[in-house]
Amino acid sequence: MKKLLLVVIVILSTQYGFSQSFTGSTSGTITISSLQNLSVTTGSSIATTISGTSGLASGTILTNCTTFAIKSNILWLLEFNATSSYFTPSGSGSTTMPCSIIGLRVNGGSTFTYASTSVQSLKTGNRGNTSLSGNTFNIDMYLNPGFSYKGDVYTISILYTLTHP
Repeated sequence: MKKLLLVVIVILSTQYGFSQSFTGSTSGTITISSLQNLSVTTGSSIATTISGTSGLASGTILTNCTTFAIKSNILWLLEFNATSSYFTPSGSGSTTMPCSIIGLRVNGGSTFTYASTSVQSLKTGNRGNTSLSGNTFNIDMYLNPGFSYKGDVYTISILYTLTHP
């Protein structure tokens, strides 16, 4: 009986004597950088021909000529500026056609902002993916050279900059 009692005590002590529980925790940090991504898609209508007196007299609007898609985890500001004060002619055209004959607006807007070499604000928005309302949009371009410039093919670059306001 002593042996049986000793065996039962030994078995119980090994089952219950070593069944301890422990708890613990960990902590950590995560650093998220401010990130912005700008995708610009230009339609074929950005290269246009202005012909006829009505196009020269009252200008031409290129509707939805460029699409912007913005991903940002901070508030954003889209700005633009011309990279030079004047268009470059391909031939012997005028070298004084100013960049200010170009006006830009968000599609559906009522007012054009005219290009210069100074940075101009185009649109602001909220953080989010391109599926967030307002983070994907089109712009319209207004070209109004008037009658002061000789017929030629003129080029100019517009620089778009995505930044934090």
